Amino acid sequence: MMKTWVAHADIIVEFLLGSESADPLVEVLERASQNRALVFVDAVAIAECCRMLQLVEPPLSHEAIANALIRFLLLPGVRTTDRDRLLNALEAFSSSEDTFAQSWSKIIAYESKLETLRAKKQDMLEEDIDHVG
Repeated sequence: MMKTWVAHADIIVEFLLGSESADPLVEVLERASQNRALVFVDAVAIAECCRMLQLVEPPLSHEAIANALIRFLLLPGVRTTDRDRLLNALEAFSSSEDTFAQSWSKIIAYESKLETLRAKKQDMLEEDIDHVG
């Protein structure tokens, strides 16, 4: 039976910084790479990772933080409910001075705006069809 392990920010940060205290996560990731386990990460954990990694000395750039977290999310066996949003928000975070939460909010607002535009376009197409028919 495949076991699901929930990764919290503290152990993800320890893993990314190469700390021995992340050995349990390393073991689970090894099993995950062999399809014997899953590692679940949520957006809150990623936001907290960003915050914690910004406190590291010497300071890490947003780009370095985002790239490390993107690589983590793309590891075999790592799952999340909002993978595309997380990747898009990390990409936005990497090239701005925004917090991850601000980048996340902007991605959601952008998606909402796109959905509104799609709905308006569909309404316009339906109106055009009504006028033709």
